[in-house]
Amino acid sequence: MATQKKLNASSSGHWTHGRHSEGRTTLDFEYRMICTQHYYGKDCDTLCKPRNDKFGHYTCGQDGTKICLPGWQKDMNNPEGDYCTKGKGFYL
Repeated sequence: MATQKKLNASSSGHWTHGRHSEGRTTLDFEYRMICTQHYYGKDCDTLCKPRNDKFGHYTCGQDGTKICLPGWQKDMNNPEGDYCTKGKGFYL
């Protein structure tokens, strides 16, 4: 007996129910995948680790988006790099 299903991660710990039947045999099962700390998304492929140092000043939203701490802003000229390192006209 074999079955295959797509598995998405869930930060809520939501269980997925499944059933596989073959002939007179039925297997009922439940499964879930939970991302480890600081990883987000349905495939756990979004990394966000809160920081407040010279490399960034942000916390993380429930979906892993970086949220700048008060007084800091994202560098719009470098959207993939520096997060929340520009603060009110000065650099660290």
